Amino acid sequence: MINLFLKYNQKAPDFCQGLFLRYVQAFQHEYDFVQQRINAGYINQSIAGVLYTEINQAQLLQLQQFQGTETRVAKAKALLLGFVIN
Repeated sequence: MINLFLKYNQKAPDFCQGLFLRYVQAFQHEYDFVQQRINAGYINQSIAGVLYTEINQAQLLQLQQFQGTETRVAKAKALLLGFVIN
């Protein structure tokens, strides 16, 4: 069980970081898409403002979820290591 945890724990930061970077890229693509539509005349500024607000809120929510996940992993790690040491 401990070996499985340590094996997962070594890979978890890379996986979480990679996933986080993909979300950042996805949000950047959304910003770029809106900007391209503005430049092409398909979206006016008031609609763009609403879209940017939605993108910002989604990005903030995702960031909060990642921070919560990191906190849960750190607590689990501390509990397991405390259990193993004692």
